[in-house]
Amino acid sequence: MKVVLKSRADGAGVAIFAIVSRNLTWNLSKPEQAYAQWVRVLKQDGLLLNFDANWYRYLYDAQAETGHHSDRENVRAAGAADDTAGTDVAAMEAIARQAPLSRHLRPQWDRDILGRLGMRVSADTEVWKQVWTRDEWINNASTPMFLIAASKPA
Repeated sequence: MKVVLKSRADGAGVAIFAIVSRNLTWNLSKPEQAYAQWVRVLKQDGLLLNFDANWYRYLYDAQAETGHHSDRENVRAAGAADDTAGTDVAAMEAIARQAPLSRHLRPQWDRDILGRLGMRVSADTEVWKQVWTRDEWINNASTPMFLIAASKPA
């Protein structure tokens, strides 16, 4: 198994059958270029699985901000483990303000970009129901994880 942990793969002749990422693309400085590189190195019929969410959209959207505040209150009320405990939230928000995807509504953005790159794309906006723990549900109710599944046509 080959793991590519960066947004640029330079290997000539590299052909990867599958690329899987989780909570990565939201913080890339050039996510469209990353997708283009991933598509380039995928084999025909190769698969890209991207699990992500509209992380930090609340910095740019009033409705998302209201949802984020409700999530924080619900964590306290439910006695759930707080995913932000021990995190420098201000530092994370500073990073998110530099990340272009914080401003975009996803997964539609991802679908559009990957479609333009010639990929067959689907999105599962309810995958979080299958993979999150109870505490993750409470912490992130307003920012549900989605799955982008894209295949490279033969």
